[in-house]
Amino acid sequence: MQQLYSTVDAVVLGQFAGKDGLAAIDSIYNLLKLPVNFFVGFSTGATILISQYFGAKNERELPRAVHSAVLFAGMGGAVLSILCVLAAPLGLQIMRVPEDIYLLTL
Repeated sequence: MQQLYSTVDAVVLGQFAGKDGLAAIDSIYNLLKLPVNFFVGFSTGATILISQYFGAKNERELPRAVHSAVLFAGMGGAVLSILCVLAAPLGLQIMRVPEDIYLLTL
C-alpha cells in the first residue's frame, strides 16, 4: 500500500506541482522510510508471537501479547511522530537537499 501511495503521489504531483514539488516529496519520503520500516519489522515480530500463542491456544498470553503490541505501536507511533517532525529539518540538511527544494518541504 505504501508503494502504491507513493506512485500515485508521484504521478499527481508530477502533473500539478512539477519537478520541484516531486523532488520535495521524494526528499521527505526518504526520511519517512525509516520509521515505517521499523514498525513493519515490529509488527512482523509481534505477529509471530501472537500466532504462536494462538496456535498453542494459550488464552492467558494471547490477549497480553495483542494488547502489548497495540500499546507499543500507539505510544511508539506518537513519540516517533513528534521526534520525526522535530528532526526532519536536520535530516534534510544532512541529506543536503537543495535550498529551493528544502523550502517546499516546510
